Amino acid sequence: MEEDGAYLMPIQSQVYEYLYKRTFYVKKIIEDVNSSEDTLQLLRYCSWENPAFSFNVLNELLWQIEYTYAYELRPHLDLILHMLMISDSWQEARINNALSGLQDEREGLFDTIQRNKSHYQKRAYQCIKCLVSLFSNCPIAAKLLHYTPDLKKKWIAAINWLNEELERRPYASINQYAYNWSPPAQSNETSNGYYLERSNSAKLTLSKAYEICPPDEKDEIEEQEISEENESPPTAEFEFNAPGVPVSTATVSSSDCLATPSSSTSASSSSSSSSSSTTTTITIRPSSSSTGASTSK
Repeated sequence: MEEDGAYLMPIQSQVYEYLYKRTFYVKKIIEDVNSSEDTLQLLRYCSWENPAFSFNVLNELLWQIEYTYAYELRPHLDLILHMLMISDSWQEARINNALSGLQDEREGLFDTIQRNKSHYQKRAYQCIKCLVSLFSNCPIAAKLLHYTPDLKKKWIAAINWLNEELERRPYASINQYAYNWSPPAQSNETSNGYYLERSNSAKLTLSKAYEICPPDEKDEIEEQEISEENESPPTAEFEFNAPGVPVSTATVSSSDCLATPSSSTSASSSSSSSSSSTTTTITIRPSSSSTGASTSK
């Protein structure tokens, strides 16, 4: 449309049918996506201010990202990045759908990252790299990330996983001849295999990811709470046992215990009568001691 609201030219009915009514044509051009500028311009033009067409494009792109071989992902990730950069009234909705998924139909990029951490690490890494570009170049996406706790939590989990993988030591060589030299890491975007290559590009991606949204300091808060709990004085159980007196157990705090020169505390009770006198000494020891409470008479 032109600025005055008039259409540039009407779309032919057959073209309209293929583009907006049937999904197989859009599916085909996305499946065979390449670096053609015409394909990109067509999808961007048809998606502008059109939520239904945008939904179909995202639906197909998320499927391709989820199931295409890792070394063939780059064109699809570039395309979805261009689609999310379309500046119109539906941009935030597109970004949210791409990150969180399309209801029950398609998983979002964060779900794809989480599901591929173990066995398809290169797929997860390429999704993280795509999101780094999105959050770095799109203020709306960055704002959505910072002000949506669920998305922020998933992002921090993703970059923490990437950090752990890059810091993990490579597998030891089984060759009997050990050499200090090792070949340079291959690209995570064009090489075969499932596991992450510790390349310089991956390290740079991790550095940019931390700049976008540093992890929260909640771990320090939890450690502080634990230390405060540990400051409370410990308790111990003591048994009081004397002949003819039922065994009783008391729980006291260690701060209430008074230090004495001997290892045990003695209490004496005496009774006087006309014929004899008896003295009973009760020894108090912790119930966990190997020697039980003793009574001397």
